[in-house]
Amino acid sequence: MDPEWQWALAYSAILAIVVSAIGSLALLFHFYFMRYAPPIFDHLAYASVLIVILIPSVAYALALRMIGASFHLPEMALLFMGHVALVIPIQFFVLESKQETVPSNLLFAGSTLGASHFRNLRFVYAPLILDAIIGAFIVGFFLSFDELVIATFIIDSPRVTVPKQLWDQVNRSMEPAPAVISCLIAGAYLLTLLLSAVVGKAWGLVKARR
Repeated sequence: MDPEWQWALAYSAILAIVVSAIGSLALLFHFYFMRYAPPIFDHLAYASVLIVILIPSVAYALALRMIGASFHLPEMALLFMGHVALVIPIQFFVLESKQETVPSNLLFAGSTLGASHFRNLRFVYAPLILDAIIGAFIVGFFLSFDELVIATFIIDSPRVTVPKQLWDQVNRSMEPAPAVISCLIAGAYLLTLLLSAVVGKAWGLVKARR
């Protein structure tokens, strides 16, 4: 494989893993501590997520471009900020529906019995929504891996992500690499969805037998 494509695949994969992991963990802590916060904070968080979703990606890209030019920030930092802003709101809704099924009284009981917030989060809350956390990570990974708008505005160097590499070459070259990479990405999406469904069903059967 061309070294440029190898770099693009590694760059996109590492960026997507880091962004998705940070988003999933941040939301895990958010939803847990919202159980102990006044309801107004939960409403404000929900409204903020909706506002972020309604803002076009182009607006984020332009803002990041201006910020980068003003503060001389590296492209990787700007890409990271842009991807986090786009991924976390989607992960929010993936986790929200599942975490609502966890009774608050169960968490309060753990705290009453002497468990710290960290132990309560790790041994009570997180295991109960583990499938949603994994789902949020997978969704965030592919959203970040597939992001093009911010990459197009931010990246000026020859080191690009896979979507930017595809965009730059699809109309300028007759090489088969863009078509092959696109097929591999589509196959990875479908395979991940299939594995998620199978693992989720198996995990549900295991929990039911307990």
